Amino acid sequence: MFSEILLVSAIIGTVQVSNVDCANEVLKARTYIFEAVKGGNPQKTIGIIDLTQVGTLVKMNGTVSGLKPGVHGFHIHEKGDLGNGCMNAGAHFNPHKMMHGAPDDSNRHVGDLGNINTPVS
Repeated sequence: MFSEILLVSAIIGTVQVSNVDCANEVLKARTYIFEAVKGGNPQKTIGIIDLTQVGTLVKMNGTVSGLKPGVHGFHIHEKGDLGNGCMNAGAHFNPHKMMHGAPDDSNRHVGDLGNINTPVS
């Protein structure tokens, strides 16, 4: 169902480098999650994600609120442009040209982050 799609915007702000030594470099960024609007431009922020990269590993930590009960797909798209009913966001981020996979598949593109399950209160 379209109303259950989450949109993650482009990373907003400047990447912060906390150490000059590239081997120990820590990169940080914050991005925002918007509620999908069919045929329109999302305006309502429903969550944030903080990303921290140390070496080749990236840790994601965030919150999202106001979701209806059920399973919600969670993806990173190629672009941060949410115009044209979100069609301008492009495909899922897939720099290694991997096949689309299920949340528990070891072989899937990195833009597939799995699902968020919101329980009935």
